[in-house]
Amino acid sequence: VPYELSEDEVNAKKMEIVQAACDIVKNESGSSSHVPSPISNASACTRDIVMDTGVCVCDGGLSIAQSDEVSKVIMGVYERVVQHLTSLGLATTLETLGMESCPHPGYDEYMARQRNRIDMIVPALESLPYLQPEHAPWMPDIYAILGSGTRNIFKGCVLALPGAPDQDWHQDGRPLWDDDPPLPPHCLNVFVPLVDVAPEDGPTQFAPDSQSQRAHRHGPTVAPCLRRGQYCVFDYRVWHRGLANTGARPRPMLYLTYAKPWFRDHSNFPGRSCFDAAPPPPAPGPGGPNAPQS
Repeated sequence: VPYELSEDEVNAKKMEIVQAACDIVKNESGSSSHVPSPISNASACTRDIVMDTGVCVCDGGLSIAQSDEVSKVIMGVYERVVQHLTSLGLATTLETLGMESCPHPGYDEYMARQRNRIDMIVPALESLPYLQPEHAPWMPDIYAILGSGTRNIFKGCVLALPGAPDQDWHQDGRPLWDDDPPLPPHCLNVFVPLVDVAPEDGPTQFAPDSQSQRAHRHGPTVAPCLRRGQYCVFDYRVWHRGLANTGARPRPMLYLTYAKPWFRDHSNFPGRSCFDAAPPPPAPGPGGPNAPQS
């Protein structure tokens, strides 16, 4: 009779694999991120709520002036990206660029998640000191949950333009295994509102305690209307969606994604920049491509 591991033994073996991967990355890097010690009561509270429900709204985020500066940077990048994509001949595909219904896989700076809802990685945010790990106000919470070696893998924005419909329920990252036991978080998102979100702007709706579910199950949900100065920490595996923007203004939501040192996300972005793409060749003249040249 073949030897079979018990469920407890399988789960213990999975945790050994995760710890071994973490140790390998730590040894390769030679160092790990600084972890504030001791953990404050506020960060311990955030940690416990995220561990329990998968999502927590916190005060003490960016100032209004900082929010306005980030918004200005993001909207400037968005305008440049749209202009560049237009120069690449992609103006007619912008509504679906990167979606499954579009043959074009999109770019890191522009992924349409649905009509009028754009997901952008924004490298220009690296220049803002208050978003760096040494200064970002949410980092004590992140370290309290993910521990040493935590890495920032994405800085970007979800831009919900007027007319964006309700998004489909989704997870930003799947559980690590198909039969995932209730493991602690390995990756977190921090959502930072750049405007005071009103119901008509389309807040993000969450299904608390859904981080170990393989499919979204209807149950209690929350859709906090975040204000500038707040931020929302949530488990990458929590089911959520953006609600419809029925208002008249864009709703930019800054996000920062943090992960354990061994985790890599290869599914949300194609890993290429639109600014590395070559423009289309010029159209041939009236004489065609073989016309004599003077």
